[in-house]
Amino acid sequence: MSKNYAIAIGINEYQFLQPLDYASNDAWLVQKLFREELGFERVFVFTDTTKQGIIPTRANLLNFIAHLSMEPFLEPTDNFWFFFRGHGINHKGSNYLMPVDGQLDDIDNTAISIAEITKYLNKCGSGNTILLLDIFYQQIKTDFPLEYLDYAKLTNHNITTFFAQSSSQLSYNIPFLKYGVFAYALTEALGDRGQCSTVAKLDNYLHHRVSHLVQQYHQADQTPALISSQVNQILIAKHATKQDINTLKNSALQAETKGELEAAKNLWIQVLAVVATDTDGIDALPRIYINQFYSTSNFKQSSHQPSLVNPLGHNQAEISTKHYSTVAVVNPTTQHSNSKIVKHSPHQTTSDIISKEKTASHIEIEQFVTYEQLATFLSAQNWREADKATSKLLLEISGRQKEGWLTIAAINKLNPHTLQLIDKIWHQHSHGRFGFSVQKQIWETIEGSENPNYHVWCHYCDRLGWRVNDNWSFYSSLTFDITAPKGHFPAAGIINIINPWKGWSVGAFACVNGFISLIDQLK
Repeated sequence: MSKNYAIAIGINEYQFLQPLDYASNDAWLVQKLFREELGFERVFVFTDTTKQGIIPTRANLLNFIAHLSMEPFLEPTDNFWFFFRGHGINHKGSNYLMPVDGQLDDIDNTAISIAEITKYLNKCGSGNTILLLDIFYQQIKTDFPLEYLDYAKLTNHNITTFFAQSSSQLSYNIPFLKYGVFAYALTEALGDRGQCSTVAKLDNYLHHRVSHLVQQYHQADQTPALISSQVNQILIAKHATKQDINTLKNSALQAETKGELEAAKNLWIQVLAVVATDTDGIDALPRIYINQFYSTSNFKQSSHQPSLVNPLGHNQAEISTKHYSTVAVVNPTTQHSNSKIVKHSPHQTTSDIISKEKTASHIEIEQFVTYEQLATFLSAQNWREADKATSKLLLEISGRQKEGWLTIAAINKLNPHTLQLIDKIWHQHSHGRFGFSVQKQIWETIEGSENPNYHVWCHYCDRLGWRVNDNWSFYSSLTFDITAPKGHFPAAGIINIINPWKGWSVGAFACVNGFISLIDQLK
């Protein structure tokens, strides 16, 4: 499993610049997210308003980062995160962050360039550096606004940069919460609410949530910006879905077949950082090292020397058409089935289905009773109680009754037989109108579902009736009837228990990652 180190900087009271509101609060909010919720190994905080943090002077920051990076201590599978909220400036075509003692009339000697920071962080040995920059520049007058003129310098294969706002926009706060909008949305996105695992998912969430909050509180525009050459990179392993892993594996395979061996190696390393037992990744790395050795050796291959190893032992045509679709993100000791979705015979009774699956899946007695209750509710077309029973059953199976909701990690460990059995019961009693598989089939017809943003999710929820006339439906207003739109149920089992935030309307965007993880289990 990959390790995560982080630095969080927030500056309110500058010595030579105008003060800022809540920047220090943001640094501690991000620290809490990284350390307590995500379990990062180390988080270093620099603020000017508390004795707990280190004062973020230029000397303190540079000395600390230089000392930290004297010797590599991280691995290529690890991440280094850097959060900054404070003033910044563009100077001589490069972006600079202003420490607490930064001066506009001596930028070269009192500010810190982003390029210098990334140079030091890269020496730590991590495979990925993630910059989270909430920079104020509206109060700093220069010949240049804080344009991102050095974008090219930040597009190195292992550097991903999120800016809190696009060029020429302001960065806003939420006054009654005493946090900046960007930091607040970031903690939602990477925490239990958003469970964003990849660069693309984090970008989608921030783009929607920051814009929404700024419109709500300030009637203004603030749109985060992203620079990354690896949008499918997994940032938070515990939030990763099967789809995330499959995407990485396909990208690695494609890079390998194109001869882009270094890129392929880095992608396989990312796969193994999430699924250490992945056999394809374990087999791929030695193969790539051998190919790299022969491609860079000074001697020529003779007829008796081994030829370059083809990826996976297939020819080029076979390689280019292979795709992964059944990767399980599980503990090494957990056994999962890769069985496909089974079509339901119209002649099977519910008892037949449950009895058969009880034998195949080793269902516990308590769970067997709950399956029977679900079937009883559905037989009576009591859709509301059946929906609640589905939610209860999933929590029991995952052992998360106390928490009352499912993390993506818990969903990834569900036995596929469990979901298939629940799906069969729903499918049979609704004459094919409701069930996980129905929802999955509809989802796959939605354009953009492979990388969903807010508008894609809205389109899907419109189809299911979770959104009506551009308004999100509350649970009480759902159609608890067989005439409900196709895929309307399960709803509580899909939405209420894949997010800890209760009381939200059905289908809120924060649920999209958990939903995708859940239906992926049906592959």
